[in-house]
Amino acid sequence: MIVDHRSGRILQLIDRIVVLDPEGQILAEGNPDDVFHAHGDRMEALGIWTPLASRLVRKLARAGIGLPHCLTIHELCRALDSHGHRAKAARVLECTFQPRALSLATPVVRLCRVDCAPLFGPVVLRDVSLQMNRGEVLGILGANGAGKTTLSQCLAGLVRPARGMRDGPLGAIAFQNPEAHFTQATVLAEVQKAGTAAGKDLAHLADWGLEEQADQHPFTLSYGQKRRLALAILTATDRWPVLVLDEPTSGLDQRGADTIARHIARLAQAGRAIAVVTHDMDFAFTVCDRVVVLAEGGAVSSGPARTVLRDEATITRAGLALPTVSPLLDWLEHKGC
Repeated sequence: MIVDHRSGRILQLIDRIVVLDPEGQILAEGNPDDVFHAHGDRMEALGIWTPLASRLVRKLARAGIGLPHCLTIHELCRALDSHGHRAKAARVLECTFQPRALSLATPVVRLCRVDCAPLFGPVVLRDVSLQMNRGEVLGILGANGAGKTTLSQCLAGLVRPARGMRDGPLGAIAFQNPEAHFTQATVLAEVQKAGTAAGKDLAHLADWGLEEQADQHPFTLSYGQKRRLALAILTATDRWPVLVLDEPTSGLDQRGADTIARHIARLAQAGRAIAVVTHDMDFAFTVCDRVVVLAEGGAVSSGPARTVLRDEATITRAGLALPTVSPLLDWLEHKGC
């Protein structure tokens, strides 16, 4: 038995699936294809994960393009190949995956040929040159032990480079364990302590969907609420122009991950320079404008997310997996029209 929020990579191994609604009651039960086909709309409305292919089939149906139900992107591409309105489907899907428009890059933090080492530890990354730009989301990708957290600490200015130069203001890190941020007895006291302007503390909590939890102790929140509170604390003022989010979707359901993605986009729109440390390639594809891929003690690739994340040789070299959507992007590029 496997208990998980998102089952994308192992879906083909699952014989039977049981879906629980927010009240803990059984919403659906059966083989995955039947469950997602019959209950996908309801699950999506409740913020429960459904396969990307299934979501796209429903999106195409709303645009008047009927396809058989699909669980995988490869199945979807085969269905699109046999469909009579391929060009119309391509237009709908291209709009879905349109990258965010960015203004001229304004550097906020620069690393110039730095060697990075954790505090009191050995050098784990060598000769890294990188910058974070205003209003841009940078993804930091790599396998366990590749040096992602060490690089993020160097970007934020929490540790000095062992060699080379860092230039720019200090930043803040949202740690993997959100409880590391909490020191007060209530959620409201946390954002007040962080410096929220008088009279705006409840509105700030409302922005993060936490107004109903204002009087709760932070440690009594759900995991997703704790993650949002940690970010609410760090964004309570304009003190931090640089934000690093370390594995922000770890342990979150689909609704929680979508909420974090919306806030990342909002913070970038407001001019923050944001770095996202993640193993979640689908999340990186969704939120990141640029990525840097770490492997073998250095940065093996960096550039626009939509380019680097489709470079199978680089992604494989780093011990990662291509984003789920990758075969569909190939289809749009070569067959969509």
